[in-house]
Amino acid sequence: MKKILLILIIISFFSCSKDEEKETPQPVGTISSSLHPFLFKKGSYWIFKNQNTGQLDSVVVNSISKNIFTVGPSHPGQGSQGQEEYYNINYLSTINGSYDEQLIGYVISKGLFSGGYVYLSNHKIGEESLNAKLTNIYDSLSIESNLYQNVVKMENSKDSYLTSDLNLYYVDSIGLVKKEIISNDSIIDTWNLLRYSVNL
Repeated sequence: MKKILLILIIISFFSCSKDEEKETPQPVGTISSSLHPFLFKKGSYWIFKNQNTGQLDSVVVNSISKNIFTVGPSHPGQGSQGQEEYYNINYLSTINGSYDEQLIGYVISKGLFSGGYVYLSNHKIGEESLNAKLTNIYDSLSIESNLYQNVVKMENSKDSYLTSDLNLYYVDSIGLVKKEIISNDSIIDTWNLLRYSVNL
C-alpha cells in the first residue's frame, strides 16, 4: 500500500510540473536600447522643406503603441521561436497622409520584419539587412542652417513597402533630418528638416 501511495505522489508531482511548464509564459524579446531615442510620443512633430520647390511637409506622431508578435518557425518542423515586442508609430503627414513605422529588434521598418527597412540602429558602417544599408556616419552635417552631430546615412532600396530608392539621414533623439529620393542612381528630390519638436 505504501508503495502504491509513493508511486501516486511521484506521478502527481511530475504531472504538476508539466502543467506548470505549460503555464510558464515565454520570455519576450525587447527592442534594442539603440532604438529608444526614436520612441517619440504623441504630438512630436517635424517640418520638412523641399529643396527644389520650397514646399513644406508637416509630420506629426498621431499614436504610438507597444505590441507583441510570435516569431514563427524558420524551417519545417520547428515550433515557435518565442515572442518579440515592437512599437508601432502612426504618423500623419500633410503630403503623404497617414503611415506607420515599426521599431523592432534594432530596426525601424515600414513592413515589420518583412521589409521596408529604413534604419539600422547598430551604427556599423557597411551593415546591410534586407533592403537597407548603413553607408556612413557623419560627425556633423549642416541642413537648413542647423548643425547636426553623428548623422547616420542609410541607403534604402525600393521594395514592397518603399515606393522608391532613398537616402535617409537620421539623428538620435531627433529622427529623420534629410530625405533624398533616387531615380536611375540620381537624386531627383530632397527634403530637409526645417524645425522640429519631439518628446521621448
